[in-house]
Amino acid sequence: MEDEVKAIVRATGLGYPEFAQQISGMNSYKYKMKKRNGKCIFLKDGACRVYDERPLVCQFYPFAVRRYNGDCIVDVSDDCPGIGLGSAVSQEAFQQMTNAALKKLRAD
Repeated sequence: MEDEVKAIVRATGLGYPEFAQQISGMNSYKYKMKKRNGKCIFLKDGACRVYDERPLVCQFYPFAVRRYNGDCIVDVSDDCPGIGLGSAVSQEAFQQMTNAALKKLRAD
């Protein structure tokens, strides 16, 4: 979302073309993060270099919320190397993440 791109620009001093590319047809999303070797360019030594400014899609990872026929559907990304290694997300934490995602999606 555009406000997330602006936050990363402010935090890093980079212009958006250095870390994101414009896309169309994705509802609220106008940008897609660039990747190197299949990984986000802000991932270094297993840590996010823009953690405090990371976009909602990154905050929600490995979950993804998408719209489908007017509803929101939650998927799990099977490319996450940590699936099954950590503790389960509590229902309360998951609800908080979902509410934040829905609020953001409705605002845009």
